[in-house]
Amino acid sequence: MIAKIYNTILSNSYLKVVLSCTILVFVASLYHRYIQQDEPWFGEQAYWLVKEGNVKIKSMPGIFNWTSNMIIYHKLVVWLGAAIIFLFGWSVYYFKLLILLFFTTTAYFIYRFLKVKMNTGDAVAFLAVTLFFITPELIHRGFIYRPEVMVMCFGFLSFYFIYDYRSAPRLLLGGLFAGLAFLSHLNGMIFPVAGFIYLLIQKQWKPLMLFAPVAFLVSMIYTIGLWNQESIETYMFQLKNWPTHQDTFSSKVDGNILDTVFSHIKRILGEHKRYFWDQDVWGISGLFIVSMLVSFRRNKKNYPALMTYTLILLISIAVLTSSHSPRYLVALMPFMVMTVAVTIFSINDMKKGKSAIAALFTLMVAAQIAFASMAYSKIFKTNHYHVQKHAQVLSSIEKGKNILAPWSMIYNQIDEYNFFSFKTYEYIEDQNNIKLSQIDLLEQAHDKYLIDYIIVNTIRKHDKEFPWFKNWQLEPNPFYKEIKRNEDFLILKRI
Repeated sequence: MIAKIYNTILSNSYLKVVLSCTILVFVASLYHRYIQQDEPWFGEQAYWLVKEGNVKIKSMPGIFNWTSNMIIYHKLVVWLGAAIIFLFGWSVYYFKLLILLFFTTTAYFIYRFLKVKMNTGDAVAFLAVTLFFITPELIHRGFIYRPEVMVMCFGFLSFYFIYDYRSAPRLLLGGLFAGLAFLSHLNGMIFPVAGFIYLLIQKQWKPLMLFAPVAFLVSMIYTIGLWNQESIETYMFQLKNWPTHQDTFSSKVDGNILDTVFSHIKRILGEHKRYFWDQDVWGISGLFIVSMLVSFRRNKKNYPALMTYTLILLISIAVLTSSHSPRYLVALMPFMVMTVAVTIFSINDMKKGKSAIAALFTLMVAAQIAFASMAYSKIFKTNHYHVQKHAQVLSSIEKGKNILAPWSMIYNQIDEYNFFSFKTYEYIEDQNNIKLSQIDLLEQAHDKYLIDYIIVNTIRKHDKEFPWFKNWQLEPNPFYKEIKRNEDFLILKRI
């Protein structure tokens, strides 16, 4: 019975319909997609690069010298964002569409890799791409202006072009894309490293000599702005003392070899946290790990390059990335979904426990669908016309005023007001290892940063980590008074 159901589900026509429906749901979820908390961070950097010629964050005074110049930033994602602003204008949805382009490009090349390079046929490719579109971490990040999907896309293209290492132009492209992955995010170094080790293991010396120099030269574009001693010292100081990441980064740059080794061992021993961080990765991680356990030998025999590179990349992520965050698992996810897909299709060839394994995978895929449904439910509840709502709440405030507000309000009002971010105070707490009271925050906003208005949204109302405005209760103070509140915002005005 299970085998019959299993074979029906895995038919080419059935999977094609499932994939089409999955893509339609994903596309529907993009309409008025929510603004993720980091999108203003990257958007503002790109904005000032276009407007004033260098990268900065004016909404965060007092944190290093970011209001005049940022020396540490994810280069390529900001440069492409600046190009978007220059060509099309200022909108978070232009940035999101850029990331969507990288997301869909990855999906297409997963399909092409399985069908053309590995000759698995349409059904396996359809299943892999379907798993790609029902992985919650990817459902979210596929339309968020952050660098993880760019790293994933460039990294997978690097593997795609060095896979059979037979063509010099393809190897050069492999090196180019590996370097672009690094240029998108420092953790993208996993792809130049993985490509180098992969070709080294294969003992492909000539391909290695084509791949490595190109990957290195493209990666070195990152050093623009770091060509003097003062810039390097500033860079290292800020990296070591980066707000909210001090422990993570300092062990990599403080020069203490023992601390560095211990930090890496500790990180590797805790690597399981990345795969089971939350429900956005539980399903795909479980499917991937079970696939590696039940079918690694068979997959290694049938798909040696895929399995070799996947293991190298898995280890590189464990050793080289800066934390156990599941967002860095995104780089591995094309390889995870391909591994799961080829494993599921190999179950019929297993000699022992075929029915039990088929039942297990059926249940696990069902769980993945459930997690995806939960992700979509959350997205559809959170989506709304953000730009219009921002314009409405700001319409009663005079143009040009200094406003401490939800950072997302810079879309699309950054030209009209001087915005300040609550993230400033989060970083102040972290850097100084203190807890600010509501009065402390109001006093700094009033006296130090000359804030005219404070806008508090419902996220701050229920924020447990930074409860400055818990339940929107305003303590008696000589700095600000309440002038308006509705179901979405509380507005305070300078006294």
